[in-house]
Amino acid sequence: LKLSLSPRLAPKPPWVQPPEMAFHALVGAWLLLLVGPASGTLASAEVSQTALASSSLDMGPAQARARQRAMNQGMCISGKLYPQLWLLGAQKCATSLLAVDLEHLGVKADTRSGMKEAHFFDNWKGNGLRGLPALTAQRKAWHKHLPGCFPNPGVDSSPNRHTVVADFTPSNLRSIPLPMGTRPTGSHWGSWFLQRSQEEILEATGQEMNLPATLRSLYGGKSEKPTFVVMLREPLSRMQSNWYHAAQPYSMWKQCRDCKADSFQEALVTTLERAQSNRPSYDDWLWASMYARHLQEWMLSFNPQQFYVIPMKVYVKGDRTEICGELSERLSFEMDCQKLTTPRGAVNTHEHPKLQEDLDQETIQVFNKFFQGENEFLLRLLAEASIAGAGLAGYRGEPGDMDAIQEWLTSNW
Repeated sequence: LKLSLSPRLAPKPPWVQPPEMAFHALVGAWLLLLVGPASGTLASAEVSQTALASSSLDMGPAQARARQRAMNQGMCISGKLYPQLWLLGAQKCATSLLAVDLEHLGVKADTRSGMKEAHFFDNWKGNGLRGLPALTAQRKAWHKHLPGCFPNPGVDSSPNRHTVVADFTPSNLRSIPLPMGTRPTGSHWGSWFLQRSQEEILEATGQEMNLPATLRSLYGGKSEKPTFVVMLREPLSRMQSNWYHAAQPYSMWKQCRDCKADSFQEALVTTLERAQSNRPSYDDWLWASMYARHLQEWMLSFNPQQFYVIPMKVYVKGDRTEICGELSERLSFEMDCQKLTTPRGAVNTHEHPKLQEDLDQETIQVFNKFFQGENEFLLRLLAEASIAGAGLAGYRGEPGDMDAIQEWLTSNW
């Protein structure tokens, strides 16, 4: 079965964008005028990038440095290096392994603390601001958090000249408006609930966070430049791993507050009851597995061709050098991918039983029935997005071939 491209995902020229996207573009332009223009013009940066990308073979050290300078200039906005790579999530899908590999190859996390995950947007409070004042304040705060651009393209002393800046926060993927009836009682938006009082959480509507729209506004005229990487894992397996991580003494249920229970079985049964009630509400760890809803919202603000989707097993058990090469090409950033041929141990993992030993068969069947529609939605979205240029790591079939994409996904996540 091959699908025609849905108008919802089809890339459109700026003059026919949905009203909300036109608004975000306008806000982004307004912010650039308010806070300051980008370093260099967009047009000149794109021309230099195109010229350099077309001559990547037989490149000497000087040429390689020139190419990397052009890319840094392309993401330099008001004196700050904006992330060119976003490892959006999902959490417990081997994102830590990919992030460690990318840092080993020269990609730099966009945090001054040295931590892998920035968590800037879910930790930012805003002090009650709304609308443009909130976006302006958030952009200024984000600029303090980001590394500076190199001071002079002709000077080799800047530590930021030869690197791509990335955000590795895996809760970013799900940081979108919540479905009707669901409120951010737990880690629906990462650490958001930890920064709010109980009163603020109870008053929340679930519409307070829309990270894709926020980033669209912050990037303004350069919103077509970032690359978004999404890693996927079979939803129930991801939730099991999530529960065992949250149950660790040091975690204190911060990974998923809504999943707190004496056993994985008990937690899942309670979550499914809430999700299947007359007024459904999705707990934080269930929401984190609803990938299609997240991706659809992100692709309303950014072109599908900016996305690269990696099923977990493709990276963990497959050819990491091939994925590295594809990311290197997408980023126009030289990485020595052969370094990844050395086996690397698991990162951020926890022991737990097999699913069939941890859950009774009835609960597994109830979950699978509930999630059938979510998974079908995901397959349709990936098929349509692949036609529009989204990358599917390790996929060998034709774009839009849903049967082939289903085999690729279910065999590898």
